[in-house]
Amino acid sequence: MNGRGEIGRRESQRPAWALVALLVLLSLVAMVSGYSYYRSYETHYREQVEKQLSAIAKLKVDELVQWRKERLGDAEVFFRNSNFSALVRRLLEDRAGIEARRELEAWLKPVRDAYGYDRVFLLAADGVERLAVPETTEPLAEHLRNRLPEITRSGRIEFLDFHRDATDRPIHLSLVVPVLDERAGHAPLGVLVLRIDPETYLYPLINRWPVPSRTAETLLVRRDGHDSLFLNELKFQKHTALNLRIPLTRLDVPAVKAVLGHEGVEEGTDYRGEAVLAAVRSVPDSPWALVARMDSTEVFSPLRGRLHEIVALIVALVLAGGAAVGLVWRHQRARHYRERYETTAALHAVAARRQALLSAIPDIVMEVDEHKVYTWANQPGFEFFGEGVLGKEVAHYFEGEQDTYHTVQPLFAGREDVVYLESWQRRRDGETRLLAWWCRVLKDADGRVTGALSTARDITESRRAEEAFAVQARIATVFLTHSDDEMFNEVLQVVLEVMKSPFGVFGYLDEAGNLVVPTMTRQVWDKCQVPEKSIVFPRETWGDSSWPRAIRERRPNFSNVVSTKTPAGHVTLHRHISLPILMRGDVIGLFQVANKEADYTEADLTTLETIARFVAPLLGARLHRERAEDALRQRDQELQARNDELVRFTYAVSHDLKSPLVTIKTFLGYLVQDLAGSDPAPVEKDMHYLHAATEKMSRLLDELLELSRVGRTMNPSVEAPLQAIVNEAVDLVAGQIAERGVQLQVTDEPILLFGDRPRLVEVFQNLVDNAVKFMGDQPAPRVEIGFEESGGETVFFVRDTGKGIDPRHRTKLFGLFEKLDPGSDGTGIGLALVKRIVELHGGRIWAESEGIGRGATFRFTLAGTKRQGR
Repeated sequence: MNGRGEIGRRESQRPAWALVALLVLLSLVAMVSGYSYYRSYETHYREQVEKQLSAIAKLKVDELVQWRKERLGDAEVFFRNSNFSALVRRLLEDRAGIEARRELEAWLKPVRDAYGYDRVFLLAADGVERLAVPETTEPLAEHLRNRLPEITRSGRIEFLDFHRDATDRPIHLSLVVPVLDERAGHAPLGVLVLRIDPETYLYPLINRWPVPSRTAETLLVRRDGHDSLFLNELKFQKHTALNLRIPLTRLDVPAVKAVLGHEGVEEGTDYRGEAVLAAVRSVPDSPWALVARMDSTEVFSPLRGRLHEIVALIVALVLAGGAAVGLVWRHQRARHYRERYETTAALHAVAARRQALLSAIPDIVMEVDEHKVYTWANQPGFEFFGEGVLGKEVAHYFEGEQDTYHTVQPLFAGREDVVYLESWQRRRDGETRLLAWWCRVLKDADGRVTGALSTARDITESRRAEEAFAVQARIATVFLTHSDDEMFNEVLQVVLEVMKSPFGVFGYLDEAGNLVVPTMTRQVWDKCQVPEKSIVFPRETWGDSSWPRAIRERRPNFSNVVSTKTPAGHVTLHRHISLPILMRGDVIGLFQVANKEADYTEADLTTLETIARFVAPLLGARLHRERAEDALRQRDQELQARNDELVRFTYAVSHDLKSPLVTIKTFLGYLVQDLAGSDPAPVEKDMHYLHAATEKMSRLLDELLELSRVGRTMNPSVEAPLQAIVNEAVDLVAGQIAERGVQLQVTDEPILLFGDRPRLVEVFQNLVDNAVKFMGDQPAPRVEIGFEESGGETVFFVRDTGKGIDPRHRTKLFGLFEKLDPGSDGTGIGLALVKRIVELHGGRIWAESEGIGRGATFRFTLAGTKRQGR
């Protein structure tokens, strides 16, 4: 009996042990699977982080290399420049010293203002300062005094790395350019020093990080004895530039590895002792090394979150399995209900953990359902949108016209897992802010999209700073690349765009104190009914309206009330801002904007004042230069014109022929090495690169020569029908037109052109070739050539249906060597040639485009045009 009972108990225990074994097996499988998944995820995630850090480090290194190249290019303009050396010699010999000083200042001030140098000064060979821009007195730095004889003897441009002129002085970099007397066998006359303040551009360039990050930082270091010396200010420690040093024995510090020549991604500790992941690279042609680093805690925090989720899931699975075994063993009939209870409890725990995690994130976190209705928000989300955000559709908070729904469509269609977008949103206090969103799709167990989880960060201030910098860059480009009439009009267009105003004026005060307005909103000219419109307003005729008061009182005149002092025939000002442009306390110009749809605000006034402060030195330099040029032109116009042309060509050749020269020099060295071997393949490759470089140089020289001849070599002016000129131009580009299947439409109106016929053919040839070249993929490409009557003059146009023109690049179109598409054929001289020919024929040229993908129209006028038979 006892034996049979023991056997029965053992048989009854077998199912329980089997369930326990099954539970153990499932637990092991879950843990192994979870571990394998986590390791795979960790490896992939780390690779992505390392790629991102390496890409950012490369980007920064490329920017630093380009910055150094541009600064050396600036110095090359003055090096071995016979005109500049002659002026310096005249100043040092004190023959016509005042005139030489004035000409040197007229040359150096625009360079200093345009390219952001802190100070530009000229030293004689004995170290005595003879000229400085700005005109401030500073003692000569001891290190420069000691190196001056060496630099003048070397006859080379020297780049002085980060240094302080004294212990209590700011950090600078300097370009030292020897000035050589060609008349005396290149004897040294002195040096020109271009001093750079890194706080102005270089440090912001280094410190700017392309993606949001709490701990990311870029370090610039160099080797100094047995230490790694930090060259820029750091994010988490102040006063570090040229002060913070780390011994080279600290091999765990990425900054030390960088100066020792390491390349790639490294782990270590930073200057705070914090664990970091860093990409280290050397900066070519410099003693610098760059470190792009992030704290390991930030880099790997998503891994810890994923690990916690996996552990929680494994624990939940093990617990659920244990509960199932217990239910089978004890309460078989209630097993189904018990498992559901345990599973629900586990899901609630995961949900609570998820909500606690999302609520702790400082960024805005929002969840929407498949209908784009907010269903959950963390505390920063409620603080931004308000407590009533849940249940509202996301579009309820949009400000302005947005294509947000179109951008996120791939996410809700299940084609993308993550989407990035930027959107203007209305905050709970009514202010409009720009948010950067990262949206991740949410799906159910069957793969159906149930909504999205998004994080957002307020980037309004950074975007405004970028826009302000972009506006300044556009204005600086206009000042540097446009003629006087075009410059004033283009700057005014930028101001009106920023101020959202339909009408405006941009003018300057001449030497007699009269207001000169070279440009005014074109609609104003059409609406004003004043006979004999003049752009010069003598001071005695000003009266007491808005802009005269602004000039006399040296302060802005700002009103949102309809002006009662508008002269008869002028456009009525419903609201306006009149702002004087001040330089050293004196009024040199005027901005006026008017008739914005909404009232002008203090923010608008601040924006216009910021633009005026930036424009003031550029306009002052421009006016000073123009007045100096006028005085010189009156004495000897022909000599001045030739000197100006020589300077432009020298600058073009020094910048655009340098690249093929470097290629030829480099591959000549390779060719010498490869000729010593027996393999002909490297020699053929070297010859190919040499041939390509010489072809490029030849093409550049031919086109530069052609451009130089325009205006100097002219054919006799003749009358010719428009259609004959166009047909001759089209025959020269017929191959390109046929190859791309472009339909060409030419007006048949009888128009006679008057001028240099071959040059006029070049105008239409370049414009048609340009239109065909940038046609893009069009189902029915078309180019139209015709004319319109506008304001009593004939305006010709070449209109295409091609790629269009980005408004930001419109000011660059007619610049020498300007190529909006670096990969396209040509050298960037074509439109500059067209502009020059048109201007020599008494006309002007401009471009219009509604934007990318919407085609472009080039319009121009020509003097002497008339209808046939008149």
